[in-house]
Amino acid sequence: MICLAAEHPHKGDLYGINAVNDKSIQNGNADVDIRISSSNVDEVLYVTYLRKTGPNRDVSKYGNSVLVHRTESKTFDMNSEFIISLQSGKRYKRDWDGEGKLTIEVFSIDIGSPGKANVLIYSGDNDGGMKCDTNLI
Repeated sequence: MICLAAEHPHKGDLYGINAVNDKSIQNGNADVDIRISSSNVDEVLYVTYLRKTGPNRDVSKYGNSVLVHRTESKTFDMNSEFIISLQSGKRYKRDWDGEGKLTIEVFSIDIGSPGKANVLIYSGDNDGGMKCDTNLI
């Protein structure tokens, strides 16, 4: 898991949990979720890739997409609320930290083996120069 302060941009790959289970990636060497928090916001956001394989092969919704969830507390909480499912080339923006927008962009989704989603997460206009070439909506 990456613990990300929203004021620092992050670009990287997310893998589905089955990639750890079937050992196509090594535990600790790749990200299966991203935790986004800020000292000015009580809630925490989580970004994951729901790869439709292994234990998730029969999911009826949101397979092979990037999911955004939230919890109301910064303490570890098993209860989360689903916010949105994103496909390749899509973007999610929301107010964050009283300073502007938090943006989560999905550049690409690879459903091969092990399968991964390439994402960019940033706050305000601080994308670190890592923009996607496609028109995201």
